[in-house]
Amino acid sequence: MLQWLKKRCAFDIVDPPKWVARLEDMQERDGADHPAYKLLDHWKRAYAPEHKAEDTSSAPTVLPFDMARTKDAVAVLRDVSPVDEQYFAKIWDWIDRTM
Repeated sequence: MLQWLKKRCAFDIVDPPKWVARLEDMQERDGADHPAYKLLDHWKRAYAPEHKAEDTSSAPTVLPFDMARTKDAVAVLRDVSPVDEQYFAKIWDWIDRTM
């Protein structure tokens, strides 16, 4: 999705640990007003475990994402397909117009 978004907006795509480090540097420099800062500990655990500040004794738990049981229980989800570039563009255009 980042590649699709890059076709519409100018920004750098960086690896997750570098993004977390940049976010942390921005927080230290600019204060904690940005909404992403509230999730900084989550981003560290999820995307930069070697960079996290607190507990370094355990590796992050990575859980599999599986919709099989949900689709069995919720019939309307059985026909849902993955987001493609065309649908993403439609959503982004709406966000760009209304936000």
